[in-house]
Amino acid sequence: MIKKILLAALVVISTNYISAQAKIGLKGGLGFANAKYTSGTYSETYNSIVTPNFGLTLDFKGSESFNIQSGLMYNGMGGKYSYDGGSTRTHLNYLSIPLLAKFKFGEGFHGYAGPQLSFLLSAKYKDEDGTTDIKSELKGSGVFGLFGLGYSLNDKFGLYGEYSAGISNLAKESTGDDKWRANAFSFGINLNF
Repeated sequence: MIKKILLAALVVISTNYISAQAKIGLKGGLGFANAKYTSGTYSETYNSIVTPNFGLTLDFKGSESFNIQSGLMYNGMGGKYSYDGGSTRTHLNYLSIPLLAKFKFGEGFHGYAGPQLSFLLSAKYKDEDGTTDIKSELKGSGVFGLFGLGYSLNDKFGLYGEYSAGISNLAKESTGDDKWRANAFSFGINLNF
């Protein structure tokens, strides 16, 4: 019981501190994810699939033209691979923490860029034989480069478009020369409180 009370107090204190230092917001939309798998001279390029992305944003105080943005995001990745007689779909789901430099320019426009550390929640491979869990074949985390543009209609509501580029190899080192890279274009809205 004491642990629960201490945890609740810590959450309240942290929330008050963060809200004094940053604007809290929500962000969400759809992504068009694709991937590429290579193993030696063999290569598979996965076509785009539609995936969700949503989460919490933290816009830390800065100058009129620059600040730091972070948050906690759920991102879908993966792709569809077609071959003679069939196709496969791979769905990768990540919990991501971006650390972005945000530049404001023009009336309501801003751009941002930076790394995004992503933790693998689940990974599924689906073909005509059924669905297979492939989480054990991939690393538990990966790094993506995140680049985006946004437009704020007012202090509370805005639109964004961004690109997540896979930097790290998502395949486990123990699988030899296998390489997995995932990318996504995402579009959506953000709400600030």
